[in-house]
Amino acid sequence: MPHIPNELIKPLLEDLRRGDFATVISGSNDLLKTHPNSVIVLNIKGVAHLNCNEYDLAERCFDTAMKKSPDVDYTCLNLGNLNFKRGAFNLAKKNYQKALRLNPRNQQAANNLGTAFKEMGDLKTAEKFYLMAIKIDNRFADPHYNYAVIQRQLNKLDKAEAAYKNALAIRPRYPEALNNLATLLRDLGKTNEAVKLYKDALEITPNFKQAFFNLCETLEKKNSLTELKALLNSSTYSIFLNLEDAKYYSALILFREKKFGECKDACLEVDIRNLSKKRVSGFLHLKGKVFENVGQFSQAFIAFNEMNQFFKSSIDYDEKAKLAYQKKMQGRRDELLVKKINRKARKCDDGKNLLFMVGFPRSGTTLLDTILRSHKDVQVLEELPMVSEMEAAIPKINTIAKIEGMKEGTIQAARDAYFSEARKHVDFKKSKIVVDKLPLNLAEVPLISKVFPKSKYLFVSRHPLDAILSCFMQNFKLNEAMSNMLELADIVTLYDQVMDIFFMAVDRYSLDILVVKYEELIGNMETVVSNILKFMDLQWDEGVLQYQKTALTRDDIRTPSYAQVIQPLYKNAAYRWVNYSDELEDCKPVLEKWVQKFRYEI
Repeated sequence: MPHIPNELIKPLLEDLRRGDFATVISGSNDLLKTHPNSVIVLNIKGVAHLNCNEYDLAERCFDTAMKKSPDVDYTCLNLGNLNFKRGAFNLAKKNYQKALRLNPRNQQAANNLGTAFKEMGDLKTAEKFYLMAIKIDNRFADPHYNYAVIQRQLNKLDKAEAAYKNALAIRPRYPEALNNLATLLRDLGKTNEAVKLYKDALEITPNFKQAFFNLCETLEKKNSLTELKALLNSSTYSIFLNLEDAKYYSALILFREKKFGECKDACLEVDIRNLSKKRVSGFLHLKGKVFENVGQFSQAFIAFNEMNQFFKSSIDYDEKAKLAYQKKMQGRRDELLVKKINRKARKCDDGKNLLFMVGFPRSGTTLLDTILRSHKDVQVLEELPMVSEMEAAIPKINTIAKIEGMKEGTIQAARDAYFSEARKHVDFKKSKIVVDKLPLNLAEVPLISKVFPKSKYLFVSRHPLDAILSCFMQNFKLNEAMSNMLELADIVTLYDQVMDIFFMAVDRYSLDILVVKYEELIGNMETVVSNILKFMDLQWDEGVLQYQKTALTRDDIRTPSYAQVIQPLYKNAAYRWVNYSDELEDCKPVLEKWVQKFRYEI
């Protein structure tokens, strides 16, 4: 390879790092007049053209360099970067692989090869090459960061958190890593830590749009409205304040302040086409709620339906998963219709300090969760995957018949998996009762009651039409269950299935259950809560009447009801369905038996 003195190359590299690409191209052209065969100068010039999005000129430089010396790893790397930017990921992959064959210690090639596989949807192979890049030299932050991104996508949250922290240990002023770690911690319920990290990212890069609006979202969800208002009025971030996302959060504050007329006007000023995609559903949800609060119920229903159709068009929606969940629920219901039961009573105290709070989503479980956690002898596990961990520990126990025939060793494995997850969130020695609140554990009661035969169940009911309507109107995070909440017909089907499963299981296994009506809870809270505490074998605690203070001090509320539970009890959510009676007409025949069972009226 033709030699060129370092003192001639160094100024080009310095200009390249500064982003002065025009100077790099001009200087490269001058050098190539005297050193026409210099592969390194051709690469430097090509990288400058690539950074200017001049792809054809960059390709000409890299191809010329390749012809002059075909076995230079960094030429292959740069060709890979060019093809990656063009979206030709398969070609980029081949370029990076050749670079690694020529130089197995080319860390950038290993890192970028991982990114190419990630873009092609092969996360496992991407993970392998990021680890290779880290092994080559662990002193660089980018491979740790990219590895963290993959771990998050694979839902390996502990590994993702550790990898982001590794990246930040190497490069403390890494705003993208701070932002992503903050979002991870927020989703883990550590919102105070998340807020600090978003602020750290913005201190480094004040024009970091993603971090700014993530901070807005987090402050609103942790009910820090005063701080959110100050942020949206801050001159420091004036660059963002005319954007549609900022208008959305300003409208959201007006709604939270019950200034419904002003909120409606503010919503009409938001151009949804320019709103960040991740906030479209939240905006449509807000629009529906504000139309409802000003009495425009038809417009409200239309907005909520638009929100659900937006969800159905998103990559998070999986029609096959939705139907598979319905089929699974139907299978459980069909099995429970069989009269035969092989189950034998277990002589043990497993579950005597556990209470499972269940009910159809949007039936008031979050309100009751907040009230009960205000009692000094109660801890609450809020919508956490303990039962899922049990199921994962015994994957072949997937039918009612197999559950009822579980042997002691299998039961112990399920029990250990439950407590292994639960102890990450509560200390069982610090309270008399731990409440596991996850509404759709309704359908998991056959397994729960087998593993924890001494546990109790608190079933929260709400008028079936109100529950159905509220689910239709809610901005849920989609999974296989919540994908059934986007069409009224699917919600009704799921409601009927899980209610049948639960109440057949109650009768079949003689479960210890207390039914609490949401409407009675908000109408006569003290009496209802007193009865619940007696059911839980607990003494009265005045703290339960101060549940709003409990809500305000919580770092994170994991459900869509985070805004309601800090408000005084309000009764306008009861019999809300009446305003939408026409839209709900087709739901009534299926729900009639449940309306009668829970002693409501249509």
